[in-house]
Amino acid sequence: MLTGRLPFPGKSSAEIFRSLLGDPPTPPSQLNPEIPAELERIVLEALEKDRELRIQSAAEIKASLLRLRRDTSTSQLAAPSPAAAGQSAAISRRKLWIGVAAVLAVIATVWLGKGILVPSPSDTSGHSEESSDTSAMAGDTPSIAVLPFVDMSPEGDQEYFSDGLAEELLNALAKNRGLKVAGRTSSFSFKGKDDDLRVIGAKLNVTSILEGSVRKAGDQVRITVQLINVADGFHLWSESYDRQLKDIFAVQKEIASAVAGALQVTLLGARGTAAAEVDPEAYSAYLQGKFFLERLNEGDLQRAVALIERARNLEPSYAPAWASLARVRFRQADYGDLPRTEGNAQARQAAKRAIELDPNLAEAYTALGFIKMVYDWDWEGADAAIQQALDLGPGSAKAIENAANLAATLGRFDKALALGRRAVALDPLSADAYRALGLSAFYSGRLEEAEKAFRKALELNPQRVWHHVRVGWVLLEQGRLQEALQEMEQSNFRLLRNFGLALTYHAMGRQEEANAALTELVEEGEGLLDFQIASVYAYRDEVDLAFQWLNRAYETRDAGLASALGYPYFRKLHDDPRWEAFLKKMKLDG
Repeated sequence: MLTGRLPFPGKSSAEIFRSLLGDPPTPPSQLNPEIPAELERIVLEALEKDRELRIQSAAEIKASLLRLRRDTSTSQLAAPSPAAAGQSAAISRRKLWIGVAAVLAVIATVWLGKGILVPSPSDTSGHSEESSDTSAMAGDTPSIAVLPFVDMSPEGDQEYFSDGLAEELLNALAKNRGLKVAGRTSSFSFKGKDDDLRVIGAKLNVTSILEGSVRKAGDQVRITVQLINVADGFHLWSESYDRQLKDIFAVQKEIASAVAGALQVTLLGARGTAAAEVDPEAYSAYLQGKFFLERLNEGDLQRAVALIERARNLEPSYAPAWASLARVRFRQADYGDLPRTEGNAQARQAAKRAIELDPNLAEAYTALGFIKMVYDWDWEGADAAIQQALDLGPGSAKAIENAANLAATLGRFDKALALGRRAVALDPLSADAYRALGLSAFYSGRLEEAEKAFRKALELNPQRVWHHVRVGWVLLEQGRLQEALQEMEQSNFRLLRNFGLALTYHAMGRQEEANAALTELVEEGEGLLDFQIASVYAYRDEVDLAFQWLNRAYETRDAGLASALGYPYFRKLHDDPRWEAFLKKMKLDG
């Protein structure tokens, strides 16, 4: 505030950390010659690298500044240089004391516990211009993104632990209804990048960013955490934690509590399985497996299976590993790696085991709700589980995605669209969030919004097998047939590519090619893509075959049937009495 620049500048958190650890601060008087020696001494004591010599508290720095203001006249503090005279010297003195007053105001705000981002509940007298600007950026709810922590260990071997710290903190903060927390996928997309924090804040639509570092040496580890105001890049709060490696997981709760206190956030309920009890190797395997499960490019499912099973075997009482195992088992069944009935039974058991181990784990209820929706077709049970997930983790984008999917399943398309938009707002760099929004928009006939959402999902994860096909759906509905064909041809999963080509070639009147694509789809996709085969026959107006394959999809518990109400390719079946009978069998006629 006194010099107009940060003491340790840098384009990225890594550069800033290096400067903090190794570079001496530039004396303030070199940047602003009006700063007197005594004030410079206070600033440098606050920036002292030796923690024993550094100013120890905000109260201490406040007392030093007040004492300086009392003991020294304004004229003595800011005597003009020979080059300065008259009005310019007076302006310099005023600017200097405005800076000191600003420092005192910030210290008073923090020291008195009023908070910077979150107004006191009892304060109904209004806000300053600064707080009004913050509200304009992110609405009335304070907002934060937790970035992946930087591994600064000499060996560079603490990456997954660094990610885990950030993820645990993100999950803890997301439980609070008074705080908007950017989703994991969006926050972690900046891992390893040097983006300016203001750019990151704008992309994630948050007012503050929490970042940190991990430095391990021998059996000691130092964790540094800092909260930064996006608007100006100033540090609002920071802390360091020095621990032995055997206590490393316990510090997660301590960090979460400290940050929550700085933001005046009250965490809801218990954090679940004590992180201090988790085997480090199991925890690392869990984090890696979850990464591959979120990405799901070619070969990622197999990697996720091996890693999450390893985490579960090493630490059988770790509830998050069981919740992720539930998602893995469903995917294995959906991709044909496990028999559908067996895979979903194991998924359900894993989700219930996670809940037994930790009844407060939102992720476990999210997994259970998903299985009840797409395999059990238990709409009431799915709704109850998803609602429980939202109660435990109101900021969970994944739970909100599931709520959007369930609303679309039940034909509540306006609600589904609103929830899809909310999921994107919470996790704006998540391909899955845009997929959920795109489906809701597509089913409700909002084709422009659907196209934008599907294209964004494709941009965020170009290798995901469904994304090109979904963009092609929209283009097909809009009559942009050549563009649709180009999208369908780019799908990297042959069965889905044939599904898209069978639809598009038929629309283009290229019947021989349409028949060839459908024949391959039927020969290789039976038992795996029965729902898609039924939709192609319906699109071709071959109604009897469409119902035949719909019934096969019902018998094989095809997950696609959860979207039957909104699926546009079944429109030609809606006037057939067998359609109402089928919906009744699915309990979707209410």
